[in-house]
Amino acid sequence: TVRASLGVRCEEAIRRWLGCRVETIRVHPTEPLRLSYADQELGVDRWVNAVAALEYFPDGEAFALIADLGSATTIDAISASGELLGGVILPGPEAFATALFERAPALPRLDPFLCVSDEVLAHCTKDALRGGLFVGYLEMLKGLLSRFETRLGVPCPRLLTGGRAQTFAAAAPALGQVVPMLTLNGIRLLLRRRLASV
Repeated sequence: TVRASLGVRCEEAIRRWLGCRVETIRVHPTEPLRLSYADQELGVDRWVNAVAALEYFPDGEAFALIADLGSATTIDAISASGELLGGVILPGPEAFATALFERAPALPRLDPFLCVSDEVLAHCTKDALRGGLFVGYLEMLKGLLSRFETRLGVPCPRLLTGGRAQTFAAAAPALGQVVPMLTLNGIRLLLRRRLASV
C-alpha cells in the first residue's frame, strides 16, 4: 500500500485480534520475475501485480501492460520472458479530483466517478466537472497506454485492476481486460511459492 501507516496499523490489529503471525511481502528481484528497475524503490503492489499478470499472459504476445487504478495509478510493462520493464506512477482518479477541489475551493465538491459523464459540452458546473474530470482522466489513461505501446513497438494486451478499473473500462472497453483480484492473485501465487520452498 502507498499508505504505509495503514499497513502498520493493519499488521498490529491482525496480531492483536487474531493472534496470527503477519507475513510481509517484499520485492525479490529475481524470482519469479526479473527487474529492469531499482528494486529497493519498486512498490510491492506493482511487484505483486506483475507476478500475477504472468498468469494472464496471452500466448504469442511479447509484452503486456498492467494498469492499477487505486490511490495512485500505476502502469507497468512486463515481457513474456518474465521481466518487469518499468512503468509510471500518477495520481489515482480520486487524488486527481481532490487536487482540483483543494486548489479551487469555490467549485462544488462531488464525486465525478460516482455519476460519470462523457459530455464535454456541459451546461452547468457540476456536469462540467463530471465530464472534465472523467473524460480528462480517461484520455490521460488512453494516452499513456498508447505511449507504452509506441515505446515497445507493438500493441499490447492490457490488464486493469484497482478500485476504479471497472468504471473506466465500462466507458472504454478497449482500455483493457478488468481483473479485479489481480493483486490478491499475485499474493496467492507468492505465498504458494514461499510454502513450496519450505
